[in-house]
Amino acid sequence: MADNQAKAGKNYGNLAASIVNWCNVTLTKAMVVLPLAGRGLLRLRRRSFSQEHPSMSGPVKPEAKSPGWVASPSLVPEGPAIDFNHLERMTLGERGIEQEVLALFRTQLVDLLGRLEKLPREGMSLAHTLKGSARGVGAFAVGDAADQLERNLRAGVTVDADVATLRERVSDALQAIDERLRAR
Repeated sequence: MADNQAKAGKNYGNLAASIVNWCNVTLTKAMVVLPLAGRGLLRLRRRSFSQEHPSMSGPVKPEAKSPGWVASPSLVPEGPAIDFNHLERMTLGERGIEQEVLALFRTQLVDLLGRLEKLPREGMSLAHTLKGSARGVGAFAVGDAADQLERNLRAGVTVDADVATLRERVSDALQAIDERLRAR
């Protein structure tokens, strides 16, 4: 029993290390906190995380962008709605974790899209949250659409077309999630 718990702790620590660059991460003194499903947080024991990744023992600081910085093209310009190979790497091949992450992400997609379609004041924050979560699970098209919406909301331009694009990408991702969950 103790061996299984130690293995699970190590797997979660590795999972956190793998997705730290894809999600908004808060590092506290005791644990790593990842936002999930827009309503909850995945808390991972920091001890196992920092032991395996000592470079992450302090606060995460964003790198400064040079004056000539230009946004890079999409990571996956054309492809499947969800890159399941990416998701398998992020969940260390653990089917149970993958299914749980997909179920949480599905709930988050429906919730955030419904809220974003109303274009609330916190739309930039919602789009940013969706962007990070989508890229973390391999839904790069959703992440790119959320990124475009976030940038246009920030710029104050009309976003009707961006919301429509996001709606299409979310629909494709939901279909892929449902197919994957049924197959497993």
